[in-house]
Amino acid sequence: MIAILLLLFGLVLIPAVDAWGRAGSGGSFSGGSSYSGGGFSGGGYSSYSGGRHGDGAALAALINFLFRHPTIGVPTVVIGALLFFWYMTKASEHQQRRYIHRAFDKLDDDHINACLAALQQSDPSFDMQKFKQRAENAFRKIQDAWCEQDLTPIHAFVSDGVYERFSLQIEEQHEHGYRNVVEDVRILSISPIEIVASRNDQNAFEVISLRVSARAKDYRVDRATGKMIPGSKNNESFTEVWTFLRRRGAKTQPDKAGLIEGSCPNCGQSIRINQWDKCGSCGSLLRSGEHDWVLSEITQSAVWKPSSGSTLNSATRYWISHDPGFNTHHLEDRASVIFTRKVTADRHGDMRPLIKVSHDMFSDTHRGTYEARERAFYTDCGVGSVDVIGVTTDEHFDRALIDVRWSGRRNQQKGESVNKSSNPSTLRTLMVLGRKHGVQTKVEKSVSSLQCPGCGAPESDAASNSCEFCHMVLNDGASDWVLFDWLPYSSNEARDLRKRANEGIETVVSSIPLDRRYDENDQPIAMQPSAVIVSQVVGNISGSDLDKAKINGRSLREFAKIDDVDLIAWVVQVAAADGKLDPKEQKLLKEVAKMHGVPLNRVQGMLTDAAKGQLESPDPDHHGSGVQWLTRMIDMALIDGHLDRREQKVIAATGKRIGLSDYDVARLLAKRKSELYRQAQAELKERKKELARQKIRNGYQAEG
Repeated sequence: MIAILLLLFGLVLIPAVDAWGRAGSGGSFSGGSSYSGGGFSGGGYSSYSGGRHGDGAALAALINFLFRHPTIGVPTVVIGALLFFWYMTKASEHQQRRYIHRAFDKLDDDHINACLAALQQSDPSFDMQKFKQRAENAFRKIQDAWCEQDLTPIHAFVSDGVYERFSLQIEEQHEHGYRNVVEDVRILSISPIEIVASRNDQNAFEVISLRVSARAKDYRVDRATGKMIPGSKNNESFTEVWTFLRRRGAKTQPDKAGLIEGSCPNCGQSIRINQWDKCGSCGSLLRSGEHDWVLSEITQSAVWKPSSGSTLNSATRYWISHDPGFNTHHLEDRASVIFTRKVTADRHGDMRPLIKVSHDMFSDTHRGTYEARERAFYTDCGVGSVDVIGVTTDEHFDRALIDVRWSGRRNQQKGESVNKSSNPSTLRTLMVLGRKHGVQTKVEKSVSSLQCPGCGAPESDAASNSCEFCHMVLNDGASDWVLFDWLPYSSNEARDLRKRANEGIETVVSSIPLDRRYDENDQPIAMQPSAVIVSQVVGNISGSDLDKAKINGRSLREFAKIDDVDLIAWVVQVAAADGKLDPKEQKLLKEVAKMHGVPLNRVQGMLTDAAKGQLESPDPDHHGSGVQWLTRMIDMALIDGHLDRREQKVIAATGKRIGLSDYDVARLLAKRKSELYRQAQAELKERKKELARQKIRNGYQAEG
């Protein structure tokens, strides 16, 4: 009916002679069968022409009828006009959304290509296609090792954080008498989403993060009988981000196999890795990243954040002022190891796994919780992400704040009875790691967090706080970071620590001018920075409230890295606050979460925890923060290209719960759509000009 009214309104508005003229010329010029079959004046043409005159007569009669009966004609025209403008508005909005999605995708691709060019400038032999093939090889090797519950084949090319995490999960499988089987693995796509190249001497590592999308059959089998455990089979797609790092200055050697292929990248011999992680032939430290890429992190795509924004905190200030070798890769790898030891200790009710990696202050405070008859712990733990968010110092200790996003099934133990949750909880923990003030980072040990910093021997699980080989005390913070505290991220104590870490932060942005900018006549007009270094110094800025800390005049909250799981957890928390989350709204929320890559069981766990008041989620502390989060949700949906009616309903409901009217939400949505559209247009236009200038410059260089 709408289509008919639109057609009628269009025919009424368009002069009849113009409409017939365009149709006639189009039909006679492009009507191939009339021209080629039986001559230009054949019967086919006469029949078509007669049909046109018949349509014209009918249209004239319709127009005449509408004008002679205005009580029918006027409402028809008005309704048609409204429907026409509604249709055009929707078409325009759809076009804008498609443009924004495609434009930002192109800009991301351009950025990745520019970063790749920077990497190839220092390492001309590097080939991204071959690197992706190696990553696929690593992916398949890791799946095989996981299924066989034998990590020996992958030990040489994964960091200690990754290795320890897998070891924990396999140990837990052994305890429960099963193993995972992964079959029919199909890699759907592998693409780089971040490349950090060493364009200056301040970067310790080069980093490549790949988004890996795959599909596989996954089920559990009984270790004793080999039979599949009923109800354990899954067949689903998943997306992860795999991060590889390599020491600055390392070069690709195309004629040599590397760690992933099972060879020493230094001497080329087959790897015979010893307990000190050295090559048995040449003695080089294999997992240092000195000669080849090492897998340092596997992050769930829904919580992955680019590392480029991580410099906007006090960790950079600490790097510049206190420890030139400091790097987040070492700290995050160390935190992953300690996290694994902590959840293992919780599961067993035994402090021993933590003895070597936790300070005596922590051990003395928490030992009693393991001896209690009633306690809570988590199993089936999975880490989503580990991020350094700040460092504080005093005259005795330096403290690093680590944001850990993870999930697990909550177990409540009372005596010998254990009650296990059916759905995983979404958790967020602030780990506080500390070491003595003045201790320096050893870059070559950045991905080997399980080795003794004194002699290089591997750590054992013996109930001693010292190395079994050289007897160095390992848990006093005199050589490396150890666990000082473990706090719920949203607790007041954790909030105070985060504020304290960012007190007095002022960012100074400096750049290295490497490329000139040219005008339309190819004349140099300014120096265009192709590398930007963000450094931080102490300024006279109040740190009593995080909102008062500024970066170039903007609140630190504007630089907060928000991911899909953050957003969904926040929406669930906001929705659960008024207790009005009905089944239909829960279903809608699960559908939107799936669009953002958040698994169904994770969302169900969020809903369950929120109802009990146990959900660890972001908590904007004032109206402006809530609006900012809602704006970020709109932006992410528009840029990702999946803003549909379901997501708009969730956005509208969330807006209402934080005090916005339907009109306010609609205006915010329209505003962000318009701003992103203009931004995409401007950036693409500037990018096109820059490519044209680069083409001209390349032509001049070729002629010269």
